[in-house]
Amino acid sequence: MNATLNAFDFVFGAFEKVSEIDYVKLGDDVIKRAAAFAAVVVGVVTYVVTALQLFWLEHGEIILKRAVQTVFITVDFAGELLIAGRDFRRFANRVTAQVADRAFYAACY
Repeated sequence: MNATLNAFDFVFGAFEKVSEIDYVKLGDDVIKRAAAFAAVVVGVVTYVVTALQLFWLEHGEIILKRAVQTVFITVDFAGELLIAGRDFRRFANRVTAQVADRAFYAACY
């Protein structure tokens, strides 16, 4: 019986605390904190965007030039590798055929 009364006392105490909350002040606090958070986010994003724009103005031309050079060097290397692979395949086919012929003639005669 005492535990039941304690539970009711806790529930009514919680209802009393909820009824004492100043919802207008709570709403104002939430709005102020959200506005402060949004202001900080906007400030940081604006700073980062401005810094990146200034960095690009200072170094963008060389970055673009080196990126294009890297693409051309990569494509040139891939073409050279393709040509080398074709030449090696001809060489490997010829050597394999000669070795197979020599092995066949050595085994048969």
